[in-house]
Amino acid sequence: MSPQQYRFVVRQKRCRSVTLASAALLLALLGADVSQAAGEQSTDSGQVASCFAPASDGNAGTVGRKYLLSPGDQLQITIYQREDLSGTHEIGEDGMISLPLLGQVHASGRSLSEMEIQIARLTDQTTGRNEHVSIQLPVRRPIYVLGLVNRPGAYPFATDMMILHAVALGGGLFRPDAGAGGLVGVSRENGRLSESTLRLKQNLALRARLEAELDAKPDLEPPRQLVKLEGKDGAQQFISRQIQIMQKRAEVRKKQIISLRETAKLTKQEIKSLAEREGFIVDQIKLALEELKAANSLRKKGLLRRADLFTINRVIAGLESDRRAVQARTVAARRNLLETEGRINLFDISQELALEQEINQAEINIASTETAIRSSQWIVGELGNATSQSDEGAKPLAPGYQVIRSTGNRRHQFQAEELTPLCPGDIVRVQPGSFE
Repeated sequence: MSPQQYRFVVRQKRCRSVTLASAALLLALLGADVSQAAGEQSTDSGQVASCFAPASDGNAGTVGRKYLLSPGDQLQITIYQREDLSGTHEIGEDGMISLPLLGQVHASGRSLSEMEIQIARLTDQTTGRNEHVSIQLPVRRPIYVLGLVNRPGAYPFATDMMILHAVALGGGLFRPDAGAGGLVGVSRENGRLSESTLRLKQNLALRARLEAELDAKPDLEPPRQLVKLEGKDGAQQFISRQIQIMQKRAEVRKKQIISLRETAKLTKQEIKSLAEREGFIVDQIKLALEELKAANSLRKKGLLRRADLFTINRVIAGLESDRRAVQARTVAARRNLLETEGRINLFDISQELALEQEINQAEINIASTETAIRSSQWIVGELGNATSQSDEGAKPLAPGYQVIRSTGNRRHQFQAEELTPLCPGDIVRVQPGSFE
């Protein structure tokens, strides 16, 4: 693959990852439709989509036994006296788990009891033995609380959890303070807005510099979005700092490649020197062997002592040892040379990959900062409205709740109330409602 083809593939991956990251951030804070952003049609059936199997004689045990499995659940499967078939397995996006010897087994949409029966049947068919199968859920998927709460995020699921519990885990409802508190909130949020705007400008300049480095451009122009935010002169100040960084990084890369080439050159010289050293030792061994041959002839005639033969043999053994040591050093030097030459050959591609990763992170930061800016702007507007409504004696804002639930391979979206029960993996979105 040529560097141009490699760059194209990496950029395509980067664009996809940044698009998904941006979408996720916008969904969390702005209340967009999560299921539509994921490219799936959401189902709003007008009723709560249950994540538990209907109660019956076969599965009327604990809540955990009736829970319908979904992708992402981890199953701890224990088959009696069959450690080779036991273990922890995660349900994939296709709703399947892969088990040794048994192959692919459909798990999504089934209860634990149904899975135990299915795996026991497959084990019997495969091994000819009716094994006892036990399945547990060691870790349940967390719930996600988003929107108008003080601490949005992921929280562990607990049995019999309801919307009220999720809101409590999220730090309670976010309610704009009225009066003087509202003015303080506006001031605080305006400060966050300024910080986010500054980070956005810095990341825009950073991305422009990284893209210029990736494309090997000698000049760096301010991006239009930065000029729009800061003006031409202000944008140039941000770019000037990035130009200095770009020049220093170019110098560092140049020194790195020079160092690698110098290392390769020295290693080649070492290999040549070792080869000469080994050749010298081989010549010495040949001379010693000829001397030993002559000494053996003299020994047979009684003209040489046995101790003299031992001395010659010790010399030959020492030379052989030196030869093996030189050969080992030569092998190590050749290995080092191959590694160095490989680093030289891959230097440009590795630099491009590092730049692509930096650009990817910069674009994620830009998307995150833009979302934070919109959120701060919305909060400032709500705080201002709350202050004016407080002056007029208006009632507080009643929140609305929306749950996005995956059951089996389907995704359901429905309106909920404070006492609506939750399931593992639920996304709870707290949204502005209406004034009561």
